[in-house]
Amino acid sequence: VDKACGDFSAAGIEACKNVCDPAECCFMLDVDCSDVGMEDIQCDDYTSCGHLYVNDQDPCTSTIPNEEAEDSYDDQANLMDEAAAIVQMCAPEKLHDPNKMQDCSDVCQDKLCCFAPEQYNCIRTYKELCIIYAGCEPLMDFYHR
Repeated sequence: VDKACGDFSAAGIEACKNVCDPAECCFMLDVDCSDVGMEDIQCDDYTSCGHLYVNDQDPCTSTIPNEEAEDSYDDQANLMDEAAAIVQMCAPEKLHDPNKMQDCSDVCQDKLCCFAPEQYNCIRTYKELCIIYAGCEPLMDFYHR
């Protein structure tokens, strides 16, 4: 779980979602895992999944709203739309066109720290934004070839 959820690239987030899916009950405020037939789940084993859920202590790091974040559902949907647009804009095959690469670079430039080496990395500061900007990773790969 730690390995799957420690990778904040688009593929890593998808892997994290797949690994964490059985433990969703661990992050729900109004449901106990035994209520949904998952009494054998060891929630402590899934703490790395927290960034996927509102209930992980930080309501800004989730894609699943609860009553604390009902008002932010539209915001969450907009952020997911933005993430999808970034993935499209920065697709590896588009980076060979200088104009399209510039468009991608313009969108990603303020969040490139999400992909920086550890001492310069800002993922702990920008958690959700780094997830949204995961689609910028091909740009970094392109620069580092």
